[in-house]
Amino acid sequence: MKRATLISVLAGLMVWAAQSRAGVFDSWSYSMTIAFPGVPAEAALTNFPALIVLGGQTGFAFDQFASASAGDLRFTDETMTQELTHEVDQWNVGGKSYVWVQVPVLTNGTKIVAYWGKTGAGAPDCTTNGATWTQDYKAVWHVDDTADATSNGLHCIPGGDAIAQATGIVGNGYAFSCGTGGGMICTNLNWQPTKFSVSWWVNAPVNAGARPVIGGGTWGPFYEHAAGNRMYIGTDVGTRFAPADMVDIINYGSWNHFTFTFDNGTATLYKSGRQVCAKTGMTPPTLWRTNYLWGISTLVANTGYMDESRLSSVARSSNWVWSTYMTMASNDVFTSYASGVAANMSRWRCRLPIVFANCPAGTLTNFPVLVKLGEDVPGFKYSQFWSGSNADLRFLDDGGHELNYEIEQWNPGGTSCVWVQVPALSNGTTVTAYWGRSGVSAPAYTTNGATWSQDYKAVWHLDDVHDATANGLHNGAGGDAIGAFAGMVGDGHAFAYGTNSGMICTNLNWQPTRFSLSWWVKVPNNDGAHPAIGDGTWAGSFYGHASGVKMFIGTDLYTRFAPTDTGDIIVLGAWNHYTFTFDNGAAVLYKSGRQVCAKTSMTMPVLWTTNYLWRSTSAAAYTGYMDEAQLSSVARSSNWVWATYMTMASNTVFGTYGSVGANYLIGTTLLIR
Repeated sequence: MKRATLISVLAGLMVWAAQSRAGVFDSWSYSMTIAFPGVPAEAALTNFPALIVLGGQTGFAFDQFASASAGDLRFTDETMTQELTHEVDQWNVGGKSYVWVQVPVLTNGTKIVAYWGKTGAGAPDCTTNGATWTQDYKAVWHVDDTADATSNGLHCIPGGDAIAQATGIVGNGYAFSCGTGGGMICTNLNWQPTKFSVSWWVNAPVNAGARPVIGGGTWGPFYEHAAGNRMYIGTDVGTRFAPADMVDIINYGSWNHFTFTFDNGTATLYKSGRQVCAKTGMTPPTLWRTNYLWGISTLVANTGYMDESRLSSVARSSNWVWSTYMTMASNDVFTSYASGVAANMSRWRCRLPIVFANCPAGTLTNFPVLVKLGEDVPGFKYSQFWSGSNADLRFLDDGGHELNYEIEQWNPGGTSCVWVQVPALSNGTTVTAYWGRSGVSAPAYTTNGATWSQDYKAVWHLDDVHDATANGLHNGAGGDAIGAFAGMVGDGHAFAYGTNSGMICTNLNWQPTRFSLSWWVKVPNNDGAHPAIGDGTWAGSFYGHASGVKMFIGTDLYTRFAPTDTGDIIVLGAWNHYTFTFDNGAAVLYKSGRQVCAKTSMTMPVLWTTNYLWRSTSAAAYTGYMDEAQLSSVARSSNWVWATYMTMASNTVFGTYGSVGANYLIGTTLLIR
């Protein structure tokens, strides 16, 4: 007798072990690993607040956040099990956002992980309670407002003179124009330390002499003011650092970072994280009642800018000072962001691997491959999509990074055409498609042209008149018969033109030294000089037209390729793919991804104001069809040209589609005998 064992598969079980996680934020949709190679090799800094700058990383988009104000942002250590405290300094979905993360032990081998994309997750308490600044910080003034970011409540008030928010080093700082009223004032410091550190960023437009900046406003506790390109700084007038102790350290008209440390009489001054001068025997401070940022002056108003001022109850080490400077001044050197955002696809129900095993040699960067989805793919059904018709479609590379894509045509009754930007396409590259999740929206990159960011000037799919790039080079209709027609990639357009024209881009206005143009064309019969593509005349920019089954094509009338160069390259009644590349006089013509002819002395183009797709030059109507015209601002390589042709002409040869597999099982019961 056979025993039957029932195994209940719990909701959320991932079939693919390679994607399994064991961290505290498994249900967050996106993650990114962050390292710190700029930390000094010998350093191990405890509870160090590192600056994380979000925006511009490959695969990162602010619309991936479920919360408009980053309430679903989280950080962990490398094990993904210990949550780290963080504070959002400035959140700017239109540019860069700045977040401070307290790293328990920061070394140049430390890694942390950022997470986001969780519906319903609110901002944790650490973002507002000062928990990021617990390591001996007395006060932290970001200077984009008057608040102290620590839990000590040492907030500032405006001093009475002109004060306004301005661009700083970390998001916004403040602009000051202060005389006797002072800048920002903390009135409740009331502190007499034996050890302390103070750091700040300052930008003074001009050398105005004894410009006051920071401290108690007078000698005794702590005070600093400029003296030309140097400064007076310290605790009292008798033992302070004087201009003679230093070289010129104030660069007017640019941002300067200074740190002063004091430890029972031992004082050190740093500029840009490096020691300027040091001494022993400086007088201990008196009671430090008030602290000024851009302090008072009895002279004329002193104009300048400040950002990120910090007061600590210890004398910071040289490694701490250097790291504090570098995390702000050279964040992209101090900090390394993973080459792409990792997407957590555990809640998507279907997956389809696509292997590109017939690519040319080498690697193509940010190449747009064509993916065709339809019920001829084993296991694929349109009913598997759960967010509208296709809003839950996603693509990932081998490293789990989400890829840009654009849907050219979605056809639930047949084949859908999707362009996917692959960061590094080479032989054997795998891209995985995911779908089958409810409640998600289509990412912004599906409509903003991101898929075509690699040197494309315009991409006309020709199922309509629009340019698919972000450049807005849309076409208009020329006036004669025009209509949708089955093309090489979804729909193209059919043209029947006499003296009017086909599709016209009137705002090209471009004079390139390098360019490429590729297109599909189908001519039913040999009517002689079929017009096709370019500026519409031999005016000197670019033009191409048929001559029987041969072609004239190039930049001008005298150095163009002629029929004797091209030979018979037009196959009547069939789709033909052509690519023309130009690089400072070196021109190449390709047919079906293979070179036809080349020359090195073609005339440089004049201003290319207008581009025509199928333009006629006589009263006779010329009937034909076009699809997928792509204009680039570089001369594409022969490998790029070949891959562009193959991904459309032989899609299932260029890429091999696997079978759709289950990616997520919900309450399934398996019977094992």
